Amino acid sequence: MLHIDSAKKAIKNRDFDAASDIINNLLVLAPKNTNILKLKSYIARIKCKFDEELEIWRKIGQIDHFDEDVQTYFELRALEEREKLFFTKSTSNLGKLFVAIPNTILWFSTYGFFGCILFLTISQFFLTKLDPDHYLHTISLTFGFIMFVVLPWFFIIKSFLTSLKSVEMNYISISFHTRFKEYSYLWEEIKRAVIEIQSTFQDENLSIDKQKLYLQISDNKWIKIDLTPNKSVIRVNKQFIALFQSYFKGKIEIYTDPNLKDFSIPDIVFRSF
Repeated sequence: MLHIDSAKKAIKNRDFDAASDIINNLLVLAPKNTNILKLKSYIARIKCKFDEELEIWRKIGQIDHFDEDVQTYFELRALEEREKLFFTKSTSNLGKLFVAIPNTILWFSTYGFFGCILFLTISQFFLTKLDPDHYLHTISLTFGFIMFVVLPWFFIIKSFLTSLKSVEMNYISISFHTRFKEYSYLWEEIKRAVIEIQSTFQDENLSIDKQKLYLQISDNKWIKIDLTPNKSVIRVNKQFIALFQSYFKGKIEIYTDPNLKDFSIPDIVFRSF
Protein backbone atom coordinates (compact mmCIF):
# COMPACT_ATOMS: atom_id res chain seq x y z
CA MET A 1 0.00 0.00 0.00
CA LEU A 2 2.92 2.28 -0.79
CA HIS A 3 0.78 4.55 -2.98
CA ILE A 4 -1.73 5.16 -0.17
CA ASP A 5 1.17 6.08 2.07
CA SER A 6 2.34 8.49 -0.62
CA ALA A 7 -1.11 10.10 -0.70
CA LYS A 8 -1.19 10.37 3.09
CA LYS A 9 2.28 11.91 3.08
CA ALA A 10 1.18 14.46 0.47
CA ILE A 11 -1.86 15.39 2.58
CA LYS A 12 0.28 15.63 5.71
CA ASN A 13 2.63 17.95 3.79
CA ARG A 14 -0.49 19.83 2.61
CA ASP A 15 0.30 19.19 -1.05
CA PHE A 16 -3.35 18.59 -1.88
CA ASP A 17 -3.00 18.75 -5.66
CA ALA A 18 -0.38 15.99 -5.66
CA ALA A 19 -2.48 13.97 -3.19
CA SER A 20 -5.53 14.34 -5.41
CA ASP A 21 -3.63 13.03 -8.45
CA ILE A 22 -2.36 10.00 -6.52
CA ILE A 23 -5.82 9.27 -5.10
CA ASN A 24 -7.55 9.48 -8.49
CA ASN A 25 -5.00 7.07 -9.99
CA LEU A 26 -5.49 4.66 -7.11
CA LEU A 27 -9.27 4.74 -7.46
CA VAL A 28 -8.96 3.61 -11.09
CA LEU A 29 -7.35 0.41 -9.78
CA ALA A 30 -9.38 0.06 -6.58
CA PRO A 31 -12.64 2.05 -6.84
CA LYS A 32 -14.11 0.44 -3.69
CA ASN A 33 -11.16 0.91 -1.39
CA THR A 34 -12.67 2.84 1.53
CA ASN A 35 -9.31 4.06 2.82
CA ILE A 36 -8.60 5.78 -0.48
CA LEU A 37 -12.13 7.19 -0.65
CA LYS A 38 -11.71 8.68 2.83
CA LEU A 39 -8.59 10.48 1.66
CA LYS A 40 -10.55 11.81 -1.31
CA SER A 41 -13.26 13.09 1.05
CA TYR A 42 -10.61 15.02 2.99
CA ILE A 43 -9.45 16.70 -0.22
CA ALA A 44 -13.06 17.63 -1.05
CA ARG A 45 -13.50 19.10 2.42
CA ILE A 46 -10.34 21.18 2.15
CA LYS A 47 -11.50 22.54 -1.22
CA CYS A 48 -14.96 23.34 0.24
CA LYS A 49 -16.67 20.88 -2.12
CA PHE A 50 -19.19 19.74 0.46
CA ASP A 51 -21.62 18.04 -1.95
CA GLU A 52 -18.78 15.95 -3.33
CA GLU A 53 -17.66 15.13 0.22
CA LEU A 54 -21.20 13.95 1.06
CA GLU A 55 -21.39 11.72 -2.02
CA ILE A 56 -18.03 10.12 -1.18
CA TRP A 57 -19.15 9.28 2.36
CA ARG A 58 -22.41 7.85 1.02
CA LYS A 59 -20.40 5.63 -1.28
CA ILE A 60 -18.20 4.50 1.61
CA GLY A 61 -21.34 3.70 3.61
CA GLN A 62 -22.70 1.58 0.77
CA ILE A 63 -19.43 -0.37 0.64
CA ASP A 64 -19.04 -0.80 4.40
CA HIS A 65 -22.23 -0.28 6.44
CA PHE A 66 -20.40 -0.62 9.76
CA ASP A 67 -17.55 1.79 9.17
CA GLU A 68 -17.18 3.93 12.32
CA ASP A 69 -15.90 6.94 10.36
CA VAL A 70 -19.07 6.90 8.25
CA GLN A 71 -21.21 6.86 11.38
CA THR A 72 -19.21 9.74 12.85
CA TYR A 73 -19.52 11.80 9.66
CA PHE A 74 -23.29 11.40 9.42
CA GLU A 75 -23.75 12.05 13.15
CA LEU A 76 -21.91 15.36 12.73
CA ARG A 77 -23.93 16.12 9.62
CA ALA A 78 -27.17 15.44 11.52
CA LEU A 79 -25.96 17.84 14.24
CA GLU A 80 -25.30 20.47 11.56
CA GLU A 81 -28.81 20.00 10.19
CA ARG A 82 -30.28 20.49 13.68
CA GLU A 83 -28.18 23.61 14.17
CA LYS A 84 -29.41 24.82 10.80
CA LEU A 85 -32.98 24.77 12.15
CA PHE A 86 -32.00 26.89 15.15
CA PHE A 87 -29.47 29.29 13.64
CA THR A 88 -30.82 29.98 10.14
CA LYS A 89 -34.11 31.12 8.72
CA SER A 90 -35.54 32.00 5.32
CA THR A 91 -36.24 35.65 4.58
CA SER A 92 -39.05 37.30 2.67
CA ASN A 93 -36.76 38.13 -0.27
CA LEU A 94 -35.94 34.44 -0.88
CA GLY A 95 -32.67 34.70 1.03
CA LYS A 96 -31.20 33.09 4.11
CA LEU A 97 -30.41 34.66 7.48
CA PHE A 98 -27.60 33.22 9.60
CA VAL A 99 -27.84 34.05 13.29
CA ALA A 100 -24.47 34.74 14.93
CA ILE A 101 -23.53 33.42 18.36
CA PRO A 102 -20.67 35.60 19.70
CA ASN A 103 -18.22 33.40 21.56
CA THR A 104 -16.91 36.38 23.55
CA ILE A 105 -20.31 36.89 25.19
CA LEU A 106 -20.42 33.23 26.23
CA TRP A 107 -16.86 33.39 27.58
CA PHE A 108 -17.38 36.60 29.57
CA SER A 109 -20.75 35.32 30.85
CA THR A 110 -19.01 32.25 32.25
CA TYR A 111 -16.24 34.42 33.68
CA GLY A 112 -18.84 36.74 35.23
CA PHE A 113 -20.80 33.85 36.77
CA PHE A 114 -17.78 32.30 38.49
CA GLY A 115 -16.44 35.78 39.24
CA CYS A 116 -19.57 36.60 41.23
CA ILE A 117 -19.23 33.36 43.20
CA LEU A 118 -15.56 34.10 43.86
CA PHE A 119 -16.37 37.68 44.93
CA LEU A 120 -19.00 36.46 47.39
CA THR A 121 -16.51 33.96 48.81
CA ILE A 122 -13.79 36.60 49.14
CA SER A 123 -16.24 39.06 50.68
CA GLN A 124 -17.25 36.53 53.30
CA PHE A 125 -13.60 35.90 54.12
CA PHE A 126 -12.77 39.60 54.57
CA LEU A 127 -15.93 40.26 56.57
CA THR A 128 -15.01 37.58 59.08
CA LYS A 129 -11.20 37.86 59.14
CA LEU A 130 -10.56 41.61 58.84
CA ASP A 131 -11.60 44.54 60.91
CA PRO A 132 -14.20 46.52 58.88
CA ASP A 133 -12.27 49.70 59.69
CA HIS A 134 -9.03 48.31 58.29
CA TYR A 135 -7.98 49.99 55.03
CA LEU A 136 -7.33 46.61 53.35
CA HIS A 137 -10.96 45.69 53.93
CA THR A 138 -12.31 48.45 51.70
CA ILE A 139 -9.53 48.24 49.10
CA SER A 140 -9.81 44.46 48.71
CA LEU A 141 -13.60 44.45 48.40
CA THR A 142 -13.55 47.33 45.92
CA PHE A 143 -10.84 45.66 43.81
CA GLY A 144 -12.67 42.31 43.88
CA PHE A 145 -15.99 43.93 42.94
CA ILE A 146 -14.43 45.69 39.94
CA MET A 147 -12.43 42.65 38.74
CA PHE A 148 -15.02 39.91 39.24
CA VAL A 149 -18.37 41.73 38.81
CA VAL A 150 -18.06 45.06 36.98
CA LEU A 151 -15.39 44.07 34.41
CA PRO A 152 -17.20 40.98 33.07
CA TRP A 153 -20.44 42.95 32.69
CA PHE A 154 -18.59 45.73 30.89
CA PHE A 155 -17.22 43.28 28.30
CA ILE A 156 -20.56 41.45 28.00
CA ILE A 157 -22.35 44.71 27.18
CA LYS A 158 -19.54 45.83 24.84
CA SER A 159 -19.59 42.49 22.97
CA PHE A 160 -23.37 42.53 22.78
CA LEU A 161 -23.44 46.02 21.26
CA THR A 162 -20.54 45.65 18.82
CA SER A 163 -20.45 41.98 17.79
CA LEU A 164 -22.04 40.45 14.73
CA LYS A 165 -25.76 39.78 15.13
CA SER A 166 -26.55 38.06 11.83
CA VAL A 167 -25.57 37.69 8.18
CA GLU A 168 -28.15 37.71 5.39
CA MET A 169 -27.57 36.45 1.86
CA ASN A 170 -29.91 36.64 -1.11
CA TYR A 171 -29.63 36.82 -4.89
CA ILE A 172 -28.89 40.55 -4.76
CA SER A 173 -26.54 41.16 -1.84
CA ILE A 174 -24.86 40.04 1.35
CA SER A 175 -25.52 41.99 4.56
CA PHE A 176 -23.78 41.99 7.92
CA HIS A 177 -25.91 43.13 10.87
CA THR A 178 -24.64 44.38 14.23
CA ARG A 179 -26.96 45.77 16.95
CA PHE A 180 -26.97 49.26 15.48
CA LYS A 181 -25.41 49.05 12.01
CA GLU A 182 -25.87 47.19 8.77
CA TYR A 183 -23.14 46.67 6.19
CA SER A 184 -24.73 45.63 2.91
CA TYR A 185 -22.92 44.94 -0.38
CA LEU A 186 -24.21 43.97 -3.79
CA TRP A 187 -22.54 40.86 -5.19
CA GLU A 188 -21.16 43.02 -8.01
CA GLU A 189 -19.36 45.19 -5.42
CA ILE A 190 -17.30 42.29 -4.11
CA LYS A 191 -14.14 42.29 -6.18
CA ARG A 192 -12.52 39.23 -4.67
CA ALA A 193 -13.37 36.38 -2.31
CA VAL A 194 -10.61 34.36 -0.65
CA ILE A 195 -10.87 31.42 1.74
CA GLU A 196 -7.80 30.80 3.90
CA ILE A 197 -7.55 27.28 5.33
CA GLN A 198 -4.98 25.77 7.65
CA SER A 199 -5.29 22.10 8.52
CA THR A 200 -3.66 19.22 10.37
CA PHE A 201 -3.59 15.59 9.22
CA GLN A 202 -2.89 13.28 12.14
CA ASP A 203 -3.84 9.68 12.94
CA GLU A 204 -5.44 9.47 9.49
CA ASN A 205 -7.91 12.23 10.38
CA LEU A 206 -8.09 15.73 8.97
CA SER A 207 -8.88 18.68 11.22
CA ILE A 208 -9.46 22.29 10.16
CA ASP A 209 -7.39 24.52 12.45
CA LYS A 210 -8.25 27.81 10.77
CA GLN A 211 -10.77 28.79 8.12
CA LYS A 212 -11.33 32.45 7.24
CA LEU A 213 -13.23 34.18 4.46
CA TYR A 214 -11.89 37.48 3.11
CA LEU A 215 -14.04 39.74 0.96
CA GLN A 216 -12.45 42.61 -0.95
CA ILE A 217 -14.87 45.49 -1.34
CA SER A 218 -12.38 48.03 -2.68
CA ASP A 219 -8.61 48.35 -3.08
CA ASN A 220 -8.06 48.97 0.63
CA LYS A 221 -11.27 47.66 2.19
CA TRP A 222 -11.57 44.03 3.25
CA ILE A 223 -14.08 42.17 5.39
CA LYS A 224 -12.83 39.15 7.34
CA ILE A 225 -15.14 36.42 8.65
CA ASP A 226 -13.78 33.68 10.88
CA LEU A 227 -15.43 30.40 9.84
CA THR A 228 -13.20 28.04 11.82
CA PRO A 229 -15.29 25.06 13.03
CA ASN A 230 -16.30 25.34 16.72
CA LYS A 231 -14.82 28.86 16.91
CA SER A 232 -16.83 30.85 14.39
CA VAL A 233 -19.76 33.07 15.38
CA ILE A 234 -21.53 31.41 12.43
CA ARG A 235 -22.50 28.00 13.75
CA VAL A 236 -23.48 26.42 10.44
CA ASN A 237 -20.32 27.41 8.59
CA LYS A 238 -20.51 24.68 5.94
CA GLN A 239 -23.96 25.84 4.85
CA PHE A 240 -22.72 29.43 4.98
CA ILE A 241 -19.80 28.70 2.63
CA ALA A 242 -21.96 26.58 0.31
CA LEU A 243 -24.59 29.33 0.01
CA PHE A 244 -21.91 31.96 -0.53
CA GLN A 245 -20.46 29.85 -3.33
CA SER A 246 -23.86 29.63 -5.02
CA TYR A 247 -24.45 33.42 -4.87
CA PHE A 248 -21.00 34.86 -5.51
CA LYS A 249 -20.60 35.62 -9.19
CA GLY A 250 -16.81 35.39 -9.35
CA LYS A 251 -14.31 32.66 -8.64
CA ILE A 252 -13.61 31.95 -4.98
CA GLU A 253 -9.89 31.58 -4.35
CA ILE A 254 -8.97 28.90 -1.83
CA TYR A 255 -5.53 29.05 -0.27
CA THR A 256 -4.26 26.25 1.93
CA ASP A 257 -0.92 25.99 3.66
CA PRO A 258 1.80 25.89 2.37
CA ASN A 259 0.62 28.00 -0.59
CA LEU A 260 -0.77 30.62 1.82
CA LYS A 261 2.33 32.61 0.93
CA ASP A 262 0.71 33.21 -2.46
CA PHE A 263 -2.10 35.10 -0.74
CA SER A 264 -1.05 38.36 0.83
CA ILE A 265 -3.33 38.65 3.86
CA PRO A 266 -4.56 42.24 3.91
CA ASP A 267 -3.10 44.50 6.56
CA ILE A 268 -6.16 46.75 6.49
CA VAL A 269 -9.35 44.94 7.46
CA PHE A 270 -12.36 47.23 7.35
CA ARG A 271 -14.52 44.90 9.39
CA SER A 272 -13.69 41.67 11.19
CA PHE A 273 -16.25 39.15 12.47
